Amino acid sequence: MKTLQFVLFVVALLLYAGSAHAQSQKTARTVSVDGAIKVDGLLDEPAWNQVPVITELLQRDPNEGEGATEQTEIKIVYTKRSIFFGIRCYDSEPSRILATELRRDNDFLNDDAVSILLDTLHDRRSGCIFRINPLGTEYDALVTDEGRITDVNWDESWNTGR
Repeated sequence: MKTLQFVLFVVALLLYAGSAHAQSQKTARTVSVDGAIKVDGLLDEPAWNQVPVITELLQRDPNEGEGATEQTEIKIVYTKRSIFFGIRCYDSEPSRILATELRRDNDFLNDDAVSILLDTLHDRRSGCIFRINPLGTEYDALVTDEGRITDVNWDESWNTGR
């Protein structure tokens, strides 16, 4: 089984993550860390061992809202200035992973991707979305009006390591 591993780094400290599509509110436990986190695609700093793994995820395609068909593990840690998402995506058929898009902020219509939507206002109507495909191509946007309006011209400063 092949593992794709991503570490997303968001410059602003964003403490609440939510999804407008979730049927019930889920929470994840994370911890504040003092040590440095290197954005290199590895989760080998001791801080990653301090937080539980999030595994109960929902899919978007092909059956939105149903449980994930492949194993995915997420860990979240934060510092005074940053939040880090460590994501491991397993695939039982790695030869079928789709990744073609290389242009930043282009929709990954046909690519496999990981998305994180942060509801920083806790209003369930707006947020920041960060997405990465297996090639490391980045997509970020501001989402408002319950997802009806997406501003891809917004470019936040963030780093990925895969």
